[in-house]
Amino acid sequence: FRPLVVNAGCGITIRIISTNVGTALSIDGQVSVDLDTGDQVFVRRHPRRLHLLENPSENYWKTLADKMRWAARPRGG
Repeated sequence: FRPLVVNAGCGITIRIISTNVGTALSIDGQVSVDLDTGDQVFVRRHPRRLHLLENPSENYWKTLADKMRWAARPRGG
């Protein structure tokens, strides 16, 4: 899936219209919650800032582009 970027002051609601066995929400790879058809998830910015460390031997934009698959060909299915 492609990323979705919204204004930091906005929140988004995701409504689950269809699920399969094992459909779940994973938060930062730590917490997992099973989801059912009709469930809604509201996502917004946390009020506290997050400070990140930067690896000087890596290029931030290349790493981001690789992870988000920017400019990548769609995967065949």
